[in-house]
Amino acid sequence: MATNTITKIGKYDVTDKLGEGGMGVVYKGVDPGIGRPVAIKMMTGGFADNPDLLKRFQREAQSAGTLQHKNIVIIYELGTHEGNPYMAMEYISGESLESMVSSRRRMSMVDKLAIMIQVLDGLNYAHEHGIVHRDIKPGNIMVLKDGTVKIVDFGIARISDNSMTKTGQIVGTINYMSPEQFNGHVVDGRSDIFSAGVMFYEFLTGELPFDAPETPSVILKILNEKPPPLNKYLQNFPPELEEIVNKALAKDREERYATCEDFAFDLTRLQEALKKEMVVEYLDLAKTAFEKQELTKAKDLLLQVLKADTKHESAKELMKQVQAQLSVQQRGEQVRQLRASAEEALANKQLDDALSYVEQALKLDKDSKELNQLKALVTQAKGRKDQIEKTLQKAQHMREDGDLDAALRATDEALALDPKDTNAKAFRDQIQAEVKKAAAQKEMNALLDQARKEISERRFTAALELIRKSEQLGPGVTQTGSLRTMLTTARESEMRRAAVDKAANDLAVAWHRDPANVAQQKTDEALKKYPGEALLSELAQQGKDSRQEAGLGEVAKVKQRAEHLLESEYFEPAVALLEHAVKAAPDEALKALLGQAKQKFDESAKKAAAAAAEADRHLKANKVEDAMKVLEAQPEAAARHGAFFDVLSRARGEQDKLFALEASMAEIRGVISKGDVTGAWNKAKLLVQNNPQNPQLQEFLKEVEQKRAEKAKDAVEKALKDAKALLLARQSSAANRTLQTVATLLNAVPPELQKQFAAMQREVTSGTQSAINADMNKTIVHGSGGAATATAPAPAPAQKTVVQQYEPPKKPFPTKAVVGAVLAVVLVVGGWFGYQKLTAPPPIETYVEINAVPWGKVVSVVSADGKYKVDVNQETPVRVNLPAGDFTVNLTKPDGTPAQETIKVARGVPASVSPVFEAVSANEIVKSSN
Repeated sequence: MATNTITKIGKYDVTDKLGEGGMGVVYKGVDPGIGRPVAIKMMTGGFADNPDLLKRFQREAQSAGTLQHKNIVIIYELGTHEGNPYMAMEYISGESLESMVSSRRRMSMVDKLAIMIQVLDGLNYAHEHGIVHRDIKPGNIMVLKDGTVKIVDFGIARISDNSMTKTGQIVGTINYMSPEQFNGHVVDGRSDIFSAGVMFYEFLTGELPFDAPETPSVILKILNEKPPPLNKYLQNFPPELEEIVNKALAKDREERYATCEDFAFDLTRLQEALKKEMVVEYLDLAKTAFEKQELTKAKDLLLQVLKADTKHESAKELMKQVQAQLSVQQRGEQVRQLRASAEEALANKQLDDALSYVEQALKLDKDSKELNQLKALVTQAKGRKDQIEKTLQKAQHMREDGDLDAALRATDEALALDPKDTNAKAFRDQIQAEVKKAAAQKEMNALLDQARKEISERRFTAALELIRKSEQLGPGVTQTGSLRTMLTTARESEMRRAAVDKAANDLAVAWHRDPANVAQQKTDEALKKYPGEALLSELAQQGKDSRQEAGLGEVAKVKQRAEHLLESEYFEPAVALLEHAVKAAPDEALKALLGQAKQKFDESAKKAAAAAAEADRHLKANKVEDAMKVLEAQPEAAARHGAFFDVLSRARGEQDKLFALEASMAEIRGVISKGDVTGAWNKAKLLVQNNPQNPQLQEFLKEVEQKRAEKAKDAVEKALKDAKALLLARQSSAANRTLQTVATLLNAVPPELQKQFAAMQREVTSGTQSAINADMNKTIVHGSGGAATATAPAPAPAQKTVVQQYEPPKKPFPTKAVVGAVLAVVLVVGGWFGYQKLTAPPPIETYVEINAVPWGKVVSVVSADGKYKVDVNQETPVRVNLPAGDFTVNLTKPDGTPAQETIKVARGVPASVSPVFEAVSANEIVKSSN
């Protein structure tokens, strides 16, 4: 609401600001007591500071308020608001005569005379009550939708005149002012007659009788020149029309019509004569059109005849015949349209819609063999479809119960009914995919179980191969990341175990071969490096104890410790212990045991050295996994040999790098599976940049690029298809957004597809969809030509034989499309101001065809909630474009009584309504056409 801080004026609630001028503002308001809309004219031109002017306003407005005539706007109340006077008056919904003149609206002479006669009737009433308007012009004449004329702004001009003449200014609308208004003479009703004559001349010709670029020249013409003859602009007009106009425009008011009643009398005589001529002419034309089966043209002509003479029996009888044949014609057209829609819906498997269309058609032609055959086909197809849906529901229950094989069999049963059923095919594809996925999951579970076993037995490379196989079964089957984590943890734990075991082995040797202080130092360092490792403490303590036992010659204890070490495959600590003991106490049993220990140590060392050498060769050849297989195949004791442990550490380091790369590649594949091919490609490029010498990554990048290209091609092709569909639907903004979603993928698609994308983008952005709109704009819309129908065309093509309206050469008011804008006009200094507000309508999505038997008049079509209305005021048949929803069709029967029909229209689906007011004999129709 554009009312600034004003929300209430007097008792009225202000709802909108309609206009503003030099002397005031016009608001739209509501009388809260009765809910009546009003126009509120609040004067602001110095009234608050001028008591005399305020009194004059009240006096003139009160005088105007006493006028009670059908052709004069009613004034409800006078008041003041913050020192400024206002008047609350009738709120007019219609069109100004100024708008009708400027739009060059086609209108018969009879109808133009009817409007002028009403203007003169209103003025005559005002003059009889002593009130002169002083500013008659097209802008102050309003024509309502029913053809009623309303004169606005009585009394305001005089207030302006009295207040402004002190400054020497001329107040009024120059082109319509009378000579006496310029000469300073007393103004009476004959001044309004002159102004009405100017307005009538302009209404007839579309041109002002006294016009010039400069104001002084206009005034001189009004004072001295005659108006141009009517034949300069008109043809075939009655001679007396010029006499009437010239008399109204006489310079000397004594030579003008004395009263508006006299002026109206001459116009009425002329109108009656024209009506008689028109009735004869139009009736002959209608008969000719009827004989040629130009039914719509005949109906329009007859409407003009009956408007001029409502009791013309010949016209009424012929109208019945025309309407009857139009009804038959329209029914046939409706049947054809409904049948075509049913066949199209059947082809598209939209069986409910197809059945609805064919049943509507059968209501119009129940005996049609073709329609009944079509209904049988639709019913049969619908029964088959229902059976398919029932079978698919059974398959879905089996699927939910986990019995995929049974679900697959049920789906095959559905496809046996209709191999082309898209729902059944899609459902079968889903089941097959789930069966395949379940099989893959089963295979994967077996692989992962085996991988876990390999991990538990510290065959990590074998476990890794199994994990890789599981990943190759396809992304999204299950997650293998947790098992990779388990493998990594196990490998790290095993490497630490081997390192601790090697350190423990070395400490046990040190306690027998190194000085005690050196051995203790090594022990302390090892415990610091591997805190909390019990094996280190245990073997260090055993070495310390066995060193003491060997030094004391305790052979039995030494032998027992040595045998335990040999059993645990700590060969080198056993050799060191026995050498120390034999040196301290040369015992034959210890010597024999020493020989066995050395032999086992040498054998272990040779095997470890050979394995280390083989693994080293594999590492040098970049065969990390082959090296790891060799190393992992050796017993744990092999890692207690220094050379073997060094190669093992190096191989594990290389394998860690490989693991990291594989984890990155697995992550990238996961990104691809989620559809983000561009993100995956960027990650793959970065991975290659950080590892430029890795041939495996080069191949992986090619793999990602290929998948990116495939997905990009699919995405761009789909976007082009969707954008084309949106463009055809006149949704260019949505089409542009669709194209932008794939713009970043263009560098990954073939050049030809890039060209197609560029062409589509040009088509969208340049607005070439207007050509498509023009092709679709076939439906002629009747009803309100304002807010309600200034929208997109209906979705179905118009049938010209039914819908297109013939425009006869002399078309009377009201026209078939009346602007539904709301205007409120007020005269201010130098002229008037007004406002027209249009409410944004809902989108037009379909249409309804309205017929009546034998005929009727469609008054309006109103939505169920009352928010959308189309004023039609046209005889049937008629087509009205509408948004989707529920509507009430308001009609008038041939006898003048009102009638209503309700109808529901769906988006993109035309509808029809055909009330029967009076039965029509088919024999009469045939007889009348012969």
